[in-house]
Amino acid sequence: MQLRNFCYDKQILRVHRVDCPIISIGNISVGGTGKTPAVLYLAAYFQRLNRKVAIISRGYGRKSKGLQVVTDGKSLLCDVEQAGDEPYMLATKLQNVPIIVDKDRVRGAVFVLRQFSPDIILLDDGFQHRRLFRDLDIITLNLDSPLGNGFVLPVGPLREFKINLERASLLWFNGNKKDQTIVLKFKKPVIYAEYVITDILDKSGRSISVTDKKFVVFCGIGTPLNYKRSLSKFGIRLAEFMVFNDHHRYTIRDIQAIKSATIYRKADGIITTEKDWVKVVSFVKDEHFWYYSNVNLKLENLGEMDDILANFQA
Repeated sequence: MQLRNFCYDKQILRVHRVDCPIISIGNISVGGTGKTPAVLYLAAYFQRLNRKVAIISRGYGRKSKGLQVVTDGKSLLCDVEQAGDEPYMLATKLQNVPIIVDKDRVRGAVFVLRQFSPDIILLDDGFQHRRLFRDLDIITLNLDSPLGNGFVLPVGPLREFKINLERASLLWFNGNKKDQTIVLKFKKPVIYAEYVITDILDKSGRSISVTDKKFVVFCGIGTPLNYKRSLSKFGIRLAEFMVFNDHHRYTIRDIQAIKSATIYRKADGIITTEKDWVKVVSFVKDEHFWYYSNVNLKLENLGEMDDILANFQA
């Protein structure tokens, strides 16, 4: 790992450039650090500035191979199995943003530039993919445990040694605690973001009331405890909280277990995340007791990010 980084640093291994600014949103540890909400936020940020945005993702957990166009910015062209849960969720929430999945990020960038002519490319989960040059590296970190025990896999959660945070342009902390240790050590620009649930929605996208009700909640995300805290702040009463592995692929047996818990706990409904919703909605059919949470990011220190992104606003 370190030899590979050394070879890229010394230009022994070739770094490919394309004629378009690229912002990578990645992390240095496994598990949920909030990359996808950060990608969503940045895409909307640049759209407000009338910039054409495209997104490239690996599409972790997808069944398809090679390059796939998830959306051309107008229509969904893949299902969730072909796209992967996170790119598919982004495609359902963003308009006029082409999204492609490809393990070969260089090929993906060349394709996106040729087909869609974006002003900016957002590279989802790109910190370790150094073959493709990026103008900016944003690293997302979970404030509850930014670097875990500080060791790399398999002893710890890190994908590479923490010293490699020196490559970062901006540290993006997600969570509700403000541990300054990493900030002081690496002296990087920092922003803080907190997930805030704004609505609980039904299948048609209508907001529902949660007053005097209790719910079975399930999720298959990297940071389930953060989600549980967010639900509590919104006022959700939990009848049961069911946790699956991150990127879990739900089966009929899983759905039956969730329904059984709802009946046993005499709950008023079932709530899950948007990321999980896109994978279970096909099981829901005409059942009207399934809901999903709408989450927004509440950001602080926005001036730091505005200063860094100024070069991309011309």
